[in-house]
Amino acid sequence: MVYYEQLQRGLGLPQQRTENGQNTSTTGAMFGLKVKDAQKDDQKSSEYLSGEAGSQAGGSTQGTSTTTQRRGSSNENKVKVLQVAMKKKSDSEDNGQIELETNNLANAPIKRGSNNNQQVQLKADDFGTTSSSESGQSGTQGSTPSNPGPWTPWLTTEQIHNDPAKFAASILILYDAPYARNRTAIDRVDHLDPKVMTANYPPSWRTPKWNHHGLWDWKARDVLLQTTGFFNPRRHPEWFDGGQTVADNEKTGFDVDNSENTKQGFQKEADSDKSAPIALPFEAYFANIGNLTWFGQALLVFGICLS
Repeated sequence: MVYYEQLQRGLGLPQQRTENGQNTSTTGAMFGLKVKDAQKDDQKSSEYLSGEAGSQAGGSTQGTSTTTQRRGSSNENKVKVLQVAMKKKSDSEDNGQIELETNNLANAPIKRGSNNNQQVQLKADDFGTTSSSESGQSGTQGSTPSNPGPWTPWLTTEQIHNDPAKFAASILILYDAPYARNRTAIDRVDHLDPKVMTANYPPSWRTPKWNHHGLWDWKARDVLLQTTGFFNPRRHPEWFDGGQTVADNEKTGFDVDNSENTKQGFQKEADSDKSAPIALPFEAYFANIGNLTWFGQALLVFGICLS
């Protein structure tokens, strides 16, 4: 079970712990992504993860959907925990592997088109997250639990422009190789300037410009996709356009003949045979302002400017 909380702004350090596992200091600790350990019971044919409680029925188990209060925020800023139900196949079925049964990631059923019922029609309104109890606070009118209102970002690009120093960010990466710049152990890969990044965005929706590192728009995107459930084209299809749906983890959009390793960027219809990179709007990268995220060798710092 994964949930998110607002973090203290600034460059945080891991919590200091004693040998018995007790925290000795919470100053500058990394709070953001918290995962409750899953415990396996070999005597059971099914397992589940839950926020506070779980229910079991019909041979499958299902975690409860809970709402987590963001640290130091008011009641309108809540994040809904993803609800996932899994069941274990019998030993005679594919070696008894665990399979995903249901989930509420999209909060709405996927609508399929008329093309042999195989083409998935994704619309932004199908992925609403505003319930009727929260509709007055979020500004969405007429929302009901069965018909949630469309998702809207907490921060807009215009709001970020009003305070660029607050929302600027830096991306760091730890090096253990002789080819690192200045042979340093830690290096700043890129610095994100809101006004520079939004200078040439498409008018329909805004997506980050490619940089010459090929790291922020590609590797850092994967970091966000794998550490947060919100950076997901299935949950927020309005963040993607049709020209980018062909891109996946095997089609980076790099021009292999370009010695500077720059991105090809958006392609015209005449160049539709070329791979197009997936990108998120500028607001998406700053949905968790103040976060400090470790992932492999990369360290992403949001809400702090490093020069």
